[in-house]
Amino acid sequence: MSRKQILLLDASPDMAESLTMLFAMSGFRTIVASSLQKVSLDGIDAIMVEIDNLIELPAVKRVLDRKPKGCPAIAISGHSNDRFQQELTGAGFTHFLVKGDSVSWLAEVIGETPATPAPMRAEDLANQFSTMDDVSEMLLVIEQKNGRTWRGRNIDRWRYEMVPWGVRFFHLASNMEPDEAVVSLALPDSLRPSVVDNYSDGRLPTIVLMINTGKLGNSLRC
Repeated sequence: MSRKQILLLDASPDMAESLTMLFAMSGFRTIVASSLQKVSLDGIDAIMVEIDNLIELPAVKRVLDRKPKGCPAIAISGHSNDRFQQELTGAGFTHFLVKGDSVSWLAEVIGETPATPAPMRAEDLANQFSTMDDVSEMLLVIEQKNGRTWRGRNIDRWRYEMVPWGVRFFHLASNMEPDEAVVSLALPDSLRPSVVDNYSDGRLPTIVLMINTGKLGNSLRC
């Protein structure tokens, strides 16, 4: 079973140390980040942010907008008034911890959240494609707005576009820019050399698959 991971943002050293120890007792791993810039959410099962000033909220919201569906977002604050919490709810927070209150419920909330599967990388994805039926299955899952996993892996960052003779899948990095791709093509042998060159130009790490639609399990990497 995957070990759950909690991302702790902008927390004071004392707060970070206390929560890390608490979560370790529950078998969770805590990742402490001091900056909201370029923070990765890959494999994260819960997000906690220490926030006492609404000036910080726009930057925090940009992070929460990228969190997986169903991932708890817990605000740690010294403010308990309704208006402040409403602002935080609007930014995407799902739970609130007022400083000084009991933290015993945190592990329960996070424990109820299914662990995030490992992310699907290009090599993993290419290994799944033996026929165009596999490719079509992946397309359908991406089209489902709540389709976060496929064959046991997290595909939340994968997108696709139709290209001549096939489909180009591309993975988005934490900055939402493509960082790797898999191209699945079904085309005549005579066209393969010229088409491969179109996708192997070195600008983006790309695996090109030539899939024979007439034979089960027959694909060629280029």
